[in-house]
Amino acid sequence: MGWGGTIPTVTEVDSNGTVKFEALYAGGIYSYRVYKFSLSGIPVQAGNGQSVTPESFSLEQNYPNPFNPSTKIEFNVAKLSFVELSVFDITGREIKKIVSEVKQPGNYTAVFDGSNLSSGIYVYKYTSGNYSETRKMILLK
Repeated sequence: MGWGGTIPTVTEVDSNGTVKFEALYAGGIYSYRVYKFSLSGIPVQAGNGQSVTPESFSLEQNYPNPFNPSTKIEFNVAKLSFVELSVFDITGREIKKIVSEVKQPGNYTAVFDGSNLSSGIYVYKYTSGNYSETRKMILLK
């Protein structure tokens, strides 16, 4: 990838052959263009868009929910900051700290693996600076 970015990494390939690429950049606004290539190698423009740095911190509902054995948790970082994302059981005991590091502004997805846990309701908490939010999720085996 040009213009000083990182080389994109293939992060997902579904059964239809759809490929998801991800690349990391410093905060800011970036334009991108997506191309689809035919089997003969001829590019066909598929779409244009913009990547925008989130204006606020936020925590999304995990997906899927209920889940078994793993689920994705999406969160947004509005400015460079130390971020923690943790999972707790219903009694408030911390089960796992998924993220505990400084993050650049952007949209992130963390994966929580509950394969070694029993079915039940769990709480996940996202903290960054003065921002804190919790949500519930259900592990159903």
